[in-house]
Amino acid sequence: MNAQPQTLTDIEVKERARDLRRKEMKEMTFNADTALVMVPTDGRDLMDKANAMSTAGLMVKDIFRDNPGACAGLIMMCAPYRINPYQASWKCYQVKADAPLAFEAQLIMAMINTSAPIKGRLKYSFDGEGPTRRVTVSGVDRDSGEVLEYTSPMRKDIGVQNSPLWKNDPDQQLCYSGGRAWARRHYPEILMGVYDREELIAAPNMRDVTPADDDAPRTAAAKMQSLVDQRDPANSAGTRGEGDRQAEEAEAPDQGGGDTDPAAKSADVAPDTANHSDSGAASAGSADTDQDETADKPDKKDTDTSPTSDEIEAARTRGVDAHGMGMALKAVPGELRENTALAEAWQNGWKEARDAG
Repeated sequence: MNAQPQTLTDIEVKERARDLRRKEMKEMTFNADTALVMVPTDGRDLMDKANAMSTAGLMVKDIFRDNPGACAGLIMMCAPYRINPYQASWKCYQVKADAPLAFEAQLIMAMINTSAPIKGRLKYSFDGEGPTRRVTVSGVDRDSGEVLEYTSPMRKDIGVQNSPLWKNDPDQQLCYSGGRAWARRHYPEILMGVYDREELIAAPNMRDVTPADDDAPRTAAAKMQSLVDQRDPANSAGTRGEGDRQAEEAEAPDQGGGDTDPAAKSADVAPDTANHSDSGAASAGSADTDQDETADKPDKKDTDTSPTSDEIEAARTRGVDAHGMGMALKAVPGELRENTALAEAWQNGWKEARDAG
């Protein structure tokens, strides 16, 4: 008689799967570097680790619970830095809807310390007090031996300061901010896709400006105009020019200058008051005097206030950070576009980060 095939019950299937998993775990070697345990060997191993992590309950932050996809993403991000994703999960935050995941400054510094190609660790030195306090970060390149430095803006020039450490321990927060900027300047590749909470808070909100006609091209001018409108909503209410004019305006910040002062133009033409009465002549003479004085004083809007070296450095640093966040070269912040030197410093910083990458 032919033996009938044995049918396994659900309990037996689960027991066999458990035994198989136990055998795999027995073959795994543990050491002091627990982060290596979470480095996947292949795609299946990645999802096994992600599924296990998503069911870890209180061992991971709530945004990763019952979310294997997010756990897989975090595992892959932590692997190059040899950081345990279970620990890293508690240093992650969702700052804005549809925004990249934000990382706590402590975690970002851990990423830099474990991956930057330098000898030893970063060193910090301070100068100034109170609002003028700033930090200089330095590290020695492992290959060339060159000392790579970065000096932060003064504390008063740093825009977003939401962390309590800015009040309770400003030197520590300057180290966090300066170390992150140091890495973005000298080794931008080690922090690709990694953002601090304050970076995401300071970043402008992006909105979809796709034309109604799906076949219509999205020009660079249209993309730039969306940024301008967001910075200054009043721009969207007026009549727009042609695409070429928008592109020219977006290409560079307002340079000022030019004979745009009506009084300055009218000063070149003296009114004919010879046949007027004495009172009319006196009035015209007064007008001539006012026009001459106005012609000698350019419109304030057309005159750039010379920024300090610290302000220029702060603008350049913002440009470096903007490149790291994926912003375009033309997306100069509105408050900097009003000053040519600051706008150019921002763009120079952006270009430095691009060339370094």
